[in-house]
Amino acid sequence: MAFLNKKGSDPFAEIEAEISRLIERKQKLEGRLADARVDLTRVRDERRTALLDADLYDVDAVARHDQACCDTDDRVSGLEDAVLGLNGRLADAEQKVAAELDRQERAAAARELTELTDLLQSTIDAYTTAGARLIEVLTPVVGRIPSPVAMHLRQLVALERNIGAALAQTLAAAQVHATRVVEGNAAIVCPAEPSAAPPPKPTEAMQEILLLAPSRWMTADGEVHTAGAHCRVAVPTRVADAALRHGHAFPAESEAAQRILMIQGPDYAYHRPEHCVDLAQPKADPISR
Repeated sequence: MAFLNKKGSDPFAEIEAEISRLIERKQKLEGRLADARVDLTRVRDERRTALLDADLYDVDAVARHDQACCDTDDRVSGLEDAVLGLNGRLADAEQKVAAELDRQERAAAARELTELTDLLQSTIDAYTTAGARLIEVLTPVVGRIPSPVAMHLRQLVALERNIGAALAQTLAAAQVHATRVVEGNAAIVCPAEPSAAPPPKPTEAMQEILLLAPSRWMTADGEVHTAGAHCRVAVPTRVADAALRHGHAFPAESEAAQRILMIQGPDYAYHRPEHCVDLAQPKADPISR
């Protein structure tokens, strides 16, 4: 999408055309410079040969060689200076591109923020109207019920006023920031990317049991859980089956479980896993302990 300036032209097209012209001219000059350096090497070799082998008393010949070297060296220096100048112009043009990109990015960010502040303004207006209407309707109700509720009304009025003030401050700050972004006096602030949702924990069927001793068990996600004696806990069905089979627990609604709870309440203290019975394992042999 082309961003047009006030005259309806595309600034990028103008800068790119300028860069193309500069590159084309630089390539031509670099070609001439390469030829001039070859010529300079040739005339210097010719002068050296003349000084080594030709008649040294032929002053005109020596002068011609000297002049050829001087002229070619000047041509090389001029071409080198021109290439350096074009490099500077290309750098300036590239800076114009970067500046235009920055300007457009800032303008787009400011437009987006302005649209959001306009939406916020209309929402604040709606909230202010609704809040005033709420207090208007609430006041006669409070006047017909016991007096302590009047304090609630005052608190609501103060809360509504504070929320309105906070919203107005936020709106003003956003509008000022949008202007500063366009002017290049403030950084573009982007909302933080939402963090990736953690993968869902694996689910499995659960069953409630009554523990007879401090116990531990592991759920499908690998997490180890513990609970004290006489606590009703929901454990995976596979764990419940093993616990009932090994005599570590009773079904939560069984008569035996009810009798135990009538005699002694649950132990809600924390128990370290290493101090607990593993519900998935048989009871330890008392003799082996």
